[in-house]
Amino acid sequence: MRLKSLYDNVKEKIRRKLRSCSSVACTSDCWTSRRNDSYITLEAHIINEKWEPKSYNLGTGAVEGRHTSENLNGALEVIFVDWEIDGKVVLSLTTH
Repeated sequence: MRLKSLYDNVKEKIRRKLRSCSSVACTSDCWTSRRNDSYITLEAHIINEKWEPKSYNLGTGAVEGRHTSENLNGALEVIFVDWEIDGKVVLSLTTH
């Protein structure tokens, strides 16, 4: 229970920082496990009010199917909406 509370507190702090920005750049990495399961990790990059660069890992999750552009786009959209940055992302780079 304490870990969940800590997670929620940190997530809300990051969410507030992302809300205060007019734009967010994202990078992601995809890989396939030995069991042939697909995953994606997403990081958000901003410049804060003090003009300092900041990066936040927004999470790692499963991707349905193969690493096609359609599947990756769907996975990224879910994360963008969850973190309330879907209208702010100006650049999103994905590596394999």
